[in-house]
Formats: sequence, C-alpha cells, structure tokens
Amino acid sequence: MGLDQELKIHVTTKPYLDFKLYTRKNFTFYPGLNNLVGCNGSGKSTMIDLFVEPYLRSNKIPYIEWNDRQYGGAHLMDKMLNFDNDMEGLVSMALSSEGERISYGLLPVFKNIGRSFRQHGGQAVVVLLDAIDSGMSADEIIETRKCILDVVIPDAETLGVTPYFI
Repeated sequence: MGLDQELKIHVTTKPYLDFKLYTRKNFTFYPGLNNLVGCNGSGKSTMIDLFVEPYLRSNKIPYIEWNDRQYGGAHLMDKMLNFDNDMEGLVSMALSSEGERISYGLLPVFKNIGRSFRQHGGQAVVVLLDAIDSGMSADEIIETRKCILDVVIPDAETLGVTPYFI
C-alpha cells in the first residue's frame, strides 16, 4: 500500500458463520482519522478484530492496536500494582472516571505511535483505537480527536508517514 491511498478491505463470509452483518462488505478507510460510529453490539469491534487486523497482518502493513477492553481499566490498574509498583497512579486511577482512565491509558500508546512513525518513514501506518470513547465525556473525546488531528497526524506527515487512524 503506497502513500495517500485508500485502504480497501473486501469481506466475504459464509452466512452460516453467524456474521450476517458482514457476509459481503467493502470497507474503505482514508488517510487521517476514520471514525466508526454505531450502537453497542453493532459490529465495530468485530470488524476490527476479525477483518481489519488480519488484513493488515497478512499484507504486512504496519499497525498499532489499542483497545480499552484489553489494555485499559483493570489491566492498567493491575500493571500499576504488580509491575510498576505505582501506588499513587493506582489510587488516582481508582478515583477517576472511566473516561479519565482511558485517557491515561492512551498516553503510552501515543509514544508507541510516534516511535512507529519514525521507524516506518515513507510508509503507511494504521492505528486501531477501539472503544476509546467508552465512558469519555464529550470534552475528553474532543481533546483526544484534537490531539490526533492537530499533533499526531502533522508529525506523521513530517516523517513521511501516511497515518490511518481507525
């Protein structure tokens, strides 16, 4: 996949596999920020987990993946307690809203994004951020979006990376 190209993923599944929503679909993502919007249970995470991520792996497209279910909330608190011995951070997380915990969990991800962009200059890099808005206030969602649009994407472009945020 070259720079500034659409990322097109075609999905065909057998209807009896219980993927009725995705029996035949085409997904097109564009450089920059791609928002997936839908009710809980509408298939956003399923699309990423079962179709987008395997496509990226099989086509050797560099990507970074973070989702609140695996890396947020209780996982962060467990890491602080058992690996980092960060009692102050643990107490802060315990007293924070879910949205604040998600924001806190995204900080190391943005460092990894920057590192990946430096490693893959001249290529496309896909960043999969799943369930980051769960529990976030409207202000927190706006700030995260603003960070991606105003800071991260321009940095990627400076490094010659075409970023796809999904």
